[in-house]
Order: sequence, then C-alpha cells, then structure tokens
Amino acid sequence: MPALQASIPLLAPESELMRISGINQVIQSVSVIAGPALAALMITVLNMTWVLMTDVAGALIAVVTLLLVHIPNPARKEHAPKPQILRELREGFREIYNHSGLLWLFIIIVIAHFFIMPVAVLFPLMTINHFNGGTYQMSIVEVAWGLGMLAGGALLGIKKIKISEILIINSTFLVLGLTFYFRDYCRPDLLQTQ
Repeated sequence: MPALQASIPLLAPESELMRISGINQVIQSVSVIAGPALAALMITVLNMTWVLMTDVAGALIAVVTLLLVHIPNPARKEHAPKPQILRELREGFREIYNHSGLLWLFIIIVIAHFFIMPVAVLFPLMTINHFNGGTYQMSIVEVAWGLGMLAGGALLGIKKIKISEILIINSTFLVLGLTFYFRDYCRPDLLQTQ
C-alpha cells in the first residue's frame, strides 16, 4: 500500500490526485466488501488449503499486472543530496509543525486511528465472543465496514464537492465514534441486564 500510494502522484496529474485517491478508496472498499463475503462462502464450501491458495493466486495476479504497468522514475537533479531518512523525517515534521491546521489534523487522525484500528482488528473476535455471532455475522460486519469506506471514497472521488475535506474527515470520525459508543444497544440481552 505505501508503494502504491507513492506511485500515484507519478502516474496521475496533480489536479486529479484527490479524485484518484477517492477512486482508489472505492477500489479498496469493494475489496473489503467482497473479501469477507467470499471468504465466508469459501470456508463453508472448500478445504482451508484451497482457501489459502486463493491468497497465493491473488499475489500472482498482482505481480503479473504490476509487470504490465510502467511507473516513471522521477528525474534526479544533478546536485541533489542523497536521500537521508532521518533528515527527511525531520523536515516533514517541521513542515507539519509550521502549519497549525495540518498539525491539528495529524494529531486528530493519529488519536482517532489509535482507538479505531485496534477495534477494527478485533471486529471478528467481538462478533464471535461479545455478540455470539458466527462466520456469517463476521462477514456482515466486514461488509458494513467496507460499505462505509466505499461511501467515503465515492464522496471524495466521484464528485468534486464544495465541503471542506477537514470537515468531512472530522464528521466521519465523530459518526464512527458514536457507532462504537452505541454498539451495546444492538444486544437486547445486555439491555435487560443494565
């Protein structure tokens, strides 16, 4: 994913980067939606060895398609210094720090991801242990997560909107946080014991 995100600016015009980022998000969302549903179907129909072989087949398809794409190598300046990761990291942090809006956006995103990512990784475990679900319910949760990603990507990529991107990001974090807060109200047995 980092390599893909780094190659997009080399392939796309700068004026279309926001739309392409949204379309890329749509593609990832479709994968997140279709993947769990397909996995739940394959686990019930096929042996686990064949299910895992689909991962190998997917990697082969990715490698072959990557061989067909030419990613341009950006021209280096004659007297450009050698890349130094720590120096570039310091410059990046300095640039973020010099723009207060960007600094606060990064802080909010880091804090939100600090709380969101562990929960997202634990969705299957929560579905089975906390909500007493099975593989079908796990796939529904993953599909719902993917549909949200699809809606967000479509919002940013398909139509040029006049709403501030920062407002969209913050409001989606707020909506996601509220869904986590009200998650226990989906279980009637918990409501009876509270």
